[in-house]
Amino acid sequence: MLGVQVGWIDFSPEERSRTLTVLRALSAPGSVDELGIGIVRDAVADALFPGTSTLLTKARYFFLVPYLSRLLEEGHDAIPRDARDLKHEFDDLERRCAVGLCKRAADLGITDEGVIGRVALTRGPGQWVTRGPGEVYWASIRTLGFMKDDAPDSYLGHFAYLANRRTVTYGGQFDGSDTVGLSDDKHASRSMWNLPRTLFESWREDWDDWGSRASIELTTEEAALLGGRIKTQRPGSLYALIVGDDRLRGLALGSWRAEGGGYADSAFHSFLEQERGRIEELSPEAARLCALADDFSELVYGCRIAYNMQLPGLEEEAADEWEAFAESEEIERAVAVDLDALSWELGLSDHSGYSMLAAFLRRSMACMATGDLEGLKHEVRQREAEIKGTRKKIGCGSEVEYAWRGGRRLPYRFGYAMSIVDEIVRAGGCDA
Repeated sequence: MLGVQVGWIDFSPEERSRTLTVLRALSAPGSVDELGIGIVRDAVADALFPGTSTLLTKARYFFLVPYLSRLLEEGHDAIPRDARDLKHEFDDLERRCAVGLCKRAADLGITDEGVIGRVALTRGPGQWVTRGPGEVYWASIRTLGFMKDDAPDSYLGHFAYLANRRTVTYGGQFDGSDTVGLSDDKHASRSMWNLPRTLFESWREDWDDWGSRASIELTTEEAALLGGRIKTQRPGSLYALIVGDDRLRGLALGSWRAEGGGYADSAFHSFLEQERGRIEELSPEAARLCALADDFSELVYGCRIAYNMQLPGLEEEAADEWEAFAESEEIERAVAVDLDALSWELGLSDHSGYSMLAAFLRRSMACMATGDLEGLKHEVRQREAEIKGTRKKIGCGSEVEYAWRGGRRLPYRFGYAMSIVDEIVRAGGCDA
């Protein structure tokens, strides 16, 4: 068998970054999207739980990334430096951060789960991840208002900003004096980061002795600020309602913990069944989107059953699930999904792939409404062939028996959001 060497040919750093983001996202639970419904799924998740991602691990990175960036931001250069040099320096800071976090966890006899780069560190001196916390968290940090409006849009663009920032004049010609720095309020006011300086100064003391004072856990002040940002940056979102309401928060965390604190799809729907009334009371807009999202999830579930029914080794399991689904009230919700309202709520009408997806979904709904299982299976086969081509699984002639593909109902990142909320609560950032 010939070996194949994989490399990057004529890609810009931004293109390479986006590709790596996609590849890593594909390893997340429930991320397999054989029918191309991710257009709607991700838009719903962004609306319900803004600032979340399947790539995020621990809540404190919302602060560690700005803190590390600010260390570079408050440095000074008499001669402008190349942005790539600052990127390498930031990588070194992130690596030092991970080393300290892993060492501290080992000293305390606790797990270092959630520390980005912990596996890479075991590969030898100087080893580091391709994508560090800054790149992973950048979009979420911006969404939750941790950056000022004029901050760079992209993670890599941030280093060009830093290169300029470190040589810019502050009310006069820079003279190389060491007196301008961490205590300079005028300097701090021009930071790109929208964070209280007191938090940075407190962390800066820990950073001086990071080996023995490192922590991946939120401080109480950080937890309160993160919870506040979720509420104020996206006040109409379900995320904000859960963080801000004792009852919703308790039941949401209860549903999540009942599933083992993971990312199982049933926790979100269990929570909605209990709390539709409370959500409606707090925000009719959020309640409307939740109802649309829940019904859409049932439609997708029916399609996924029909998909898995056509894979070797899953025929019997999927047939049993279809029988139960077809006799339940959930199928009635699936065939009544208001796709026009969903598209309007999420602004999907101009998305390049939405029209074809909507057409497939409407045909699938018609099949479900009439009990035409063979017709639904045909629609699913056609849809997979359209979007997967030669990579399709149905009818590919493989004799491999598959495990269930694509998940069942859509959790819309509920588990990822609840892991953040749980950290906020445990750090004392909420009133519960």
